[in-house]
Amino acid sequence: MRRVPSPARLPLVKKFDAQLARIEAMRDEPVSPALISELRKAIGSRSGYLAGKAAAIASRHRLTDLIPDLISAFGRFMMDPVKADPQCWGKNGIVTALAELGYDSPDVYLSGLAHVQLEPVWGGTEDTAGTLRSRSAHALIECRSLSDTELLRHLLRLLIDAEKGVRVAGVQAIARMSRTEAALLLRLKALAGDSEPEVTGACFSGILSVEGPSALPFVSPFLTAADPDVVAEAALALGLVRLPEAVSLIVDRYRMEREPALASVLLTALAVSHQEAARDFLLTVVEGDGANRAAAAIEAVVSAGGLTDEVRAKFAAAAKRNSDGRVAAAAARL
Repeated sequence: MRRVPSPARLPLVKKFDAQLARIEAMRDEPVSPALISELRKAIGSRSGYLAGKAAAIASRHRLTDLIPDLISAFGRFMMDPVKADPQCWGKNGIVTALAELGYDSPDVYLSGLAHVQLEPVWGGTEDTAGTLRSRSAHALIECRSLSDTELLRHLLRLLIDAEKGVRVAGVQAIARMSRTEAALLLRLKALAGDSEPEVTGACFSGILSVEGPSALPFVSPFLTAADPDVVAEAALALGLVRLPEAVSLIVDRYRMEREPALASVLLTALAVSHQEAARDFLLTVVEGDGANRAAAAIEAVVSAGGLTDEVRAKFAAAAKRNSDGRVAAAAARL
C-alpha cells in the first residue's frame, strides 16, 4: 500500500515533485547559460535523488564544466551518507556521470569502491552501496594514472564482496583490463568457486574474452562439473564467445546429458553462438530428437534471434520431417 503523506508534508512533496519534473524537462532542452545554472543548483541539492538525476542530465549534455560541482556533491554525500544520501541515489548518479564525461582522476572512484552503506531495515541493516561499488569499479578502469598492478590491487577486494552483483562487476572490470595478469586472477577465482554460479560464469566469459581460443582447455572441463549450474554457466560462456572450436565442446556435452533442463541450456548455448556448425547440429536435433528436445532447440533458436528467412525455412522443414507431430506445431512459432 502506498504511504500517503501527512498534510504537513504535502507542500514538501509537491515541491520535490516540481523540482524533479523540472530536472527531467532539461533532458531535451538546448544547452544555455540558464540551463547550466539550473543544473548546477540541482546538483548542489540536499536531495541525493535530485542530484543524481541532475548529474545524468549534465552527462547527457556533455557539460564537463559541471565536473567540479559533481565532485563537490559526491564529497558532501559521503559525509553522514545514510542521512545525506539514502540508497546512494546521488552518489550512483554522480559516479556514472563523471565516468561518462571522461573524468579519469581515481579519487572519487576509489572512495566509491570502498564504500559500504548500512541502512536500517526491518530486523537489522542492509548495505545499499553495492551499485556504487560496481559502477566505481568500471569507472576506475579508465583512470590511466593507475598502473595495472594498482588497478588489480584495488579491484581484488570485489572478488570477495558480500554482494553477488558486486563480485560480478569486479570480475567484469578485471576482464576489461585485457591483461594476462587479469586473466590469471580470474582463473584463480573460477577454480576457487563461488556460492553464486553467475560469478563463476562471469569468470569464464572474462577469461575467454581476454585469452580467446587458448582459454578453451581451461573452461571446457567445467562442462562436466558436479554442479549443473556451473555446467550451464560454462556452456553459455563458450557459446557467447562464438568460436567454432567451442561448438564441438558443447555438442559433445549435449550428447552426454540426460537431464532435460540442462539439455535445454546446452541447446541455448549453441543457438547464441550463431555459428554455422551449431545451427546445423540444432537442425539435426529438431529433425531427429524427441518432441521435448526438438521443441527446446526451436525455442533456443527463436530466443537467440538473428533468423533469416532461409534459416527459418530450414528449421520449419526439419520440424516437419520429425516423426512426432508436436515438433511441427512447436515450429509454427518460427
